[in-house]
Amino acid sequence: FFFSSRRRHTRFLPVSWARRCVQETGVDINKLVEEWSSDTYFSQVAPKAKGLRIIRENPFQCLISFICSQNNNIKRNTAMLGKLRQQFGTKAGTYEDKDFYTFPNLSQLSQASEANLRNLGLGYRAKYIVKSIKVIQENGGEEWLFGLRAQNYEYKLQELVKLEGIGRKVADCIGLFSLDCTEATPCDTL
Repeated sequence: FFFSSRRRHTRFLPVSWARRCVQETGVDINKLVEEWSSDTYFSQVAPKAKGLRIIRENPFQCLISFICSQNNNIKRNTAMLGKLRQQFGTKAGTYEDKDFYTFPNLSQLSQASEANLRNLGLGYRAKYIVKSIKVIQENGGEEWLFGLRAQNYEYKLQELVKLEGIGRKVADCIGLFSLDCTEATPCDTL
């Protein structure tokens, strides 16, 4: 439900994969909508977004997904993530003659080389993923990422931007959608 505000000269990142994410409970979305409704544009689109929820995605999946989303469009990003699932994930089942795969965990994706990822069409992002996986493993693996949920907002951002290819905006996206950073505002300046 991200919006663009000309008054603030910001453009918010659209979220295309909300369907596969679980809803975060404990967030008073009505209070947030009330606060955000002071923005002219948001007050116009908010009535069309009934049932709005903040998502709480697996931090590793969120991190890799946002690395892949950089300088990308939804169609291409969806295809890249599908290739990652098919190549490195676990087959979850078949429906109407189509196979479905889980998102690879750290152990599964750590088997990928930069060349493997480039062959899947990830381009320069392949290097970011391989290097980020190495740092995550050195810090304690997926447990380290999940452990960031218990830390304060600034600490989470400091840790995330240490990963290859993660800047402030992507760190805010990861924080907002997987690390309980409801105060995060992922945006580009125009």
